Amino acid sequence: MNKKEIIIISIIATIIIVLLILLINNRASLSFNQPNDYINKGNSYFEEGDYLNYNQALIQYSAAGMKDSTNTGALYNTANTMYRMGNYSMIEDVYKDAVRSTLKIDAPQDAKDLVADIFHNKGNVNMKQVTPLDSILTANEMIQEAEKQGRDVNSVKQQYYNKWQEDVKKVGNSIKDYKESLRTNPSNDSTRFNLAMAQDYEKRVNEILLAMNPPSQNNQNQNQNQEDKKDDKKDQQQQQQQDQQQNQQDQKQQQEQQDQMSKENAEQILKALEEDEKENMKKIKVEKKGKVNIEKDW
Repeated sequence: MNKKEIIIISIIATIIIVLLILLINNRASLSFNQPNDYINKGNSYFEEGDYLNYNQALIQYSAAGMKDSTNTGALYNTANTMYRMGNYSMIEDVYKDAVRSTLKIDAPQDAKDLVADIFHNKGNVNMKQVTPLDSILTANEMIQEAEKQGRDVNSVKQQYYNKWQEDVKKVGNSIKDYKESLRTNPSNDSTRFNLAMAQDYEKRVNEILLAMNPPSQNNQNQNQNQEDKKDDKKDQQQQQQQDQQQNQQDQKQQQEQQDQMSKENAEQILKALEEDEKENMKKIKVEKKGKVNIEKDW
């Protein structure tokens, strides 16, 4: 082996040793990273406020979750990032996991504040998915105007009716979440404002749905009314039978009670007579014993 070959082998060996050292150090640094380290990195990406950085934030929060699947910060921040990205499909489940994980937080007040924030955000998630109230009002006015013009809008009404019903259900869930948030943090004015807005939305859309009453709903109501009448008639017959049976039972019980009362009265009267007889006998005995014979004055 010549000198040149020895030098080349030495260089290759040195490179391999350096790579091994870097690899070992990298693995060591990764193995010693704590969940909060990943969360802090994720927060840095999150604060950048753009879609690519949100994805990087999710990767860091996911790494924290792999270290500790119940880490509240990782779960909460994951859901908040998904909310910013408009991905609402899985947020509610993540928030639920975050609520459960708060039970492991040592500081009670911190846990309460976090739970309040989680429920507040859960309420916002559903509100983000509903049709805006202004759009509902505008669409309803257009439907009413078309009806005045004699146009057939039954199918359109049915579609809007079904969609707005779903919106009301989602808003109902938001109302529950806002109320739950206020139970743990009553002083949060932002939550109180959102609750008032959600309640106003629910009230006004319900009024519109009640006024719309689309044809298929009418048919459904008519069919339901017919079924209700049949059920009412059947219930009346069953009730009459039950009343008749109950009357028979009541009469039987009443007769038995009267018979029992007659028997008891007879026994009481007999006992009373016996007691009176005893008292009379005592009086007679006493009178005979204390009586003084008086001679007649002739």
